[in-house]
Amino acid sequence: MRLLLSLGTILLLGIPFAPASAQAPPGKRLTVDIDLGATSMRGDTTSVTYLVTNRATSAEQLFKLMVEAPAPVTWIQRPAPNEDWTTTKKSVNRSVAGWAVLGDQMQPGGTSPPLSFEAVGLAGLVSAWVLGDFPPEPAPAPRPDSVVDTLPERPIPNLFEGSVMSTTVGVAPFPSGMTTTTLITRLDSLTARTCSDLAWISSASVCTALDGHLASASTAVAANDDGGARTALLAFISELDTGRFPPTGTPTLSSSAYWLLRPNATYILGRIPPP
Repeated sequence: MRLLLSLGTILLLGIPFAPASAQAPPGKRLTVDIDLGATSMRGDTTSVTYLVTNRATSAEQLFKLMVEAPAPVTWIQRPAPNEDWTTTKKSVNRSVAGWAVLGDQMQPGGTSPPLSFEAVGLAGLVSAWVLGDFPPEPAPAPRPDSVVDTLPERPIPNLFEGSVMSTTVGVAPFPSGMTTTTLITRLDSLTARTCSDLAWISSASVCTALDGHLASASTAVAANDDGGARTALLAFISELDTGRFPPTGTPTLSSSAYWLLRPNATYILGRIPPP
């Protein structure tokens, strides 16, 4: 499922989405879909790729996408053509993976090329902000020299407060003192969020099955039963694969849920010795 941002509202699976409003403040007159193209791990480094669409109902061009980066970005892709895009790893002293569009690809109806970054850590839930393009406020009229020194300084706009905010998949640092047990507990918490407030999984039975597999994995780890833990985690991964890519019917997992949960499960599986 796509992560949908519009006036600070997250589109829940199956609930109609309100179009962008021309009455919204400048910068928020757009509806943006952020699809997770993929996440992958290489060693201790996670790569995340987004595909971003500015809906045809938007009243503004997409200007910026900023994704919270609690694990500092080690590499970020600058899409081609280079003159139409800029990237950043920090904004208003906050660690981010950020892209700004200088060309016209992200007019209403436009879709971005793949936007990728890497950081050391695990796939996790982070905040994301999108900002529409709008003309700047006109400069104040010149004042006589005699009063220039008394003019108050104009505050620097806070791009985060002026943007549309929601939740997406990013990279979180490795938990301090992590163990297989604490990683399973973390994965269980992420799974619960995808099933509840984020509604990235539309099937209650799938959520119940995933929770059961993690409970079995946790019990097996506590009993030093490596084989049982591996079997439970493999069943968890299989449930994700079937939910995202069913042989028939509609997927019950969004791309966000799949690319959040599967890499974490695979990472935990890799920590458990094979038979």
